[in-house]
Amino acid sequence: MKIPKYVGIVALGLLLVSNFAFALPGEGTNPPSNSLNLSDIDPLKNVTLMGLIDRIVGFAIGFIIAISVLFIIYAAYLYMFAGGDPKNVTQAKAIIQYTVIAIIIALMSQAMVKIVIELLGGTPAK
Repeated sequence: MKIPKYVGIVALGLLLVSNFAFALPGEGTNPPSNSLNLSDIDPLKNVTLMGLIDRIVGFAIGFIIAISVLFIIYAAYLYMFAGGDPKNVTQAKAIIQYTVIAIIIALMSQAMVKIVIELLGGTPAK
């Protein structure tokens, strides 16, 4: 039975492709200048180290939750199509249990990072 592999691959592909923005510059954009001023380029947008850590943790939390949704969908698939097989039902319940635990740990880690940032005197990224 190879359907779960294909479902996971398609879901991961949709997740990755949906994050790209395919946009062209409109009529209101300024034409690029010929000179490049490196002082104008600031990829961090004046973020402190604490703010950068907060942003990285926020990205990781979003990624963990997205992957958790895929695991819950897979577990629901296993549970629905168990056909009375106790092994699949037990496996589906375990996947859901561990996924919920992972989400709780991820959210707690985000809270811990914010507490440490505030204790060290920094301000979290907005």
